[in-house]
Amino acid sequence: MQCWNLVISLAKDLLKVHRKSLALVLSMEAVTPNGYGGREKSMLLPNILFWMGGAAILLSNRKQDKRIAKYELQHLVRTHIDSDNQAYQYVFQQPDEAGHVGVSLSWALLHVAVKARRNNMSALGPLVLPYAEQLRYGWPLCYLEAKGRVMKGNPVWQIAFGSGFKCNSAVWKCISDIDPTERNAWSDRVDSYPVNEIPNATF
Repeated sequence: MQCWNLVISLAKDLLKVHRKSLALVLSMEAVTPNGYGGREKSMLLPNILFWMGGAAILLSNRKQDKRIAKYELQHLVRTHIDSDNQAYQYVFQQPDEAGHVGVSLSWALLHVAVKARRNNMSALGPLVLPYAEQLRYGWPLCYLEAKGRVMKGNPVWQIAFGSGFKCNSAVWKCISDIDPTERNAWSDRVDSYPVNEIPNATF
């Protein structure tokens, strides 16, 4: 769902010109058409990395909504490294030798992702934090809320990667007291994490 940054950026711009308004942003990742049924290893991996998902956020520029809002958008940063030769075709949809169409991931993926993140953090860093502090942020937000680790005034860094290759960041500021007992995606299992012991495995 790496395009959420672009959509939130558009919603932010619309709210600048439409006063006293709300913007509902829906983001979905539907990968069912790209399910791969062949045997090529580099094309099987996306079957387990990507799945159906979705998220929604309601943005407002109305003053009366500030008392019920959880977060305030501070910064949006979107960086591309599509001109990098190594990024070209790191993820590519194509048929395998048997004619099964799938998405192929290159071994360069990790290097490309690190480079994209570095570029994104270089652009974002001066806006928010000293470099040494930047790596403290980016955990799943619902988990942190359910653990009671998000406090009023805290910055929250959301980061996502996408083909192209692109890296998107949004920095939010928590502007309300988060109730860790409020139901969210982690509510029924948050007490099971972090896992303190990993049982010995035999192979």
